[in-house]
Amino acid sequence: MEFVGTLKPKATLTLKDVPAQAFIKAFAAHLKRTGKVSVPEWAEYAKTGCHRELAPLDGDWMYVRMAALLRKVYLHPYIGVGTLARMFGGAKDRGHQHSKFQRASRKVIRFCLSELEKLKYVEVIEDTDDRGALVVGGRLLTSEGRRDCDRISREVGLTIAGASAEAEEDEE
Repeated sequence: MEFVGTLKPKATLTLKDVPAQAFIKAFAAHLKRTGKVSVPEWAEYAKTGCHRELAPLDGDWMYVRMAALLRKVYLHPYIGVGTLARMFGGAKDRGHQHSKFQRASRKVIRFCLSELEKLKYVEVIEDTDDRGALVVGGRLLTSEGRRDCDRISREVGLTIAGASAEAEEDEE
């Protein structure tokens, strides 16, 4: 994977400072390396949404989905499963008919979020008003989750900055 552009090293690199693809790849590798995440048996056969024809070809797709979901929760606090399903959805090919937007599988999203909750990266937020009505609901990143995201973002940023510095040296 090549990063086009410049990324100058600075004291603190957060998730917003590094490319999404590089962060997701690094965090998925981190989740797999720790071995604390359990991938269910049905993951081998599950599709990521009804708009897909086949299940993912990558055997580690569940780790990649968890990393992508964690990134979305980092960027959008108080986000819910329905909104995440809309973000990860896509166009369904219906043959001669026009394509139609379909949401992603909410079961996969709920499973991934529950695994991230077990790791204490994400927590469920439910706040009610004085009448007992739900005011704010969704997922929020914990301090441990933010710490690990920032740590891995820093590693990715330094790797990219080092690679761009080497490229500049090679040009000269």
